[in-house]
Amino acid sequence: MEQDFEILNFIRQNTQMGIDGIKCIVEKVDDTRLEEALRKQLEEYTRIYNSANTLLLSKGGIPKDVNALAKISSHIAGIINTNHEDPVRKIAESMIKGSAVGVTKITHHINNYNGDDDGVLQLAKCLKEFTEESIEEMKAFL
Repeated sequence: MEQDFEILNFIRQNTQMGIDGIKCIVEKVDDTRLEEALRKQLEEYTRIYNSANTLLLSKGGIPKDVNALAKISSHIAGIINTNHEDPVRKIAESMIKGSAVGVTKITHHINNYNGDDDGVLQLAKCLKEFTEESIEEMKAFL
């Protein structure tokens, strides 16, 4: 059960970073296609976050949020990227880099999962697949 709590909290934190990062920059994006892509990603991150949160609470787990320092650095990066000479490319690069880290970490969690809850494992795989698709989507803006 402890491993379920760990992976569900990771999913919550990972998606929370995505949500916070996108919210920080989406209103400042002047490119309609990029804004639309980011809003779709925001919806999916929110859906996955809510699923992980519900599952964690139903199992009696304690939600652990992203630490304040990580949130602040995400906001600062968002501000810097929107003030760049080519903000669309810079935002896409930043999203790809963050997503690549997320894919690496969720893959580690999936590969080391010894629990028996298919719902937890499926949600982790869903996050991994979504994040990989997001990377591909952002490549069009480079």
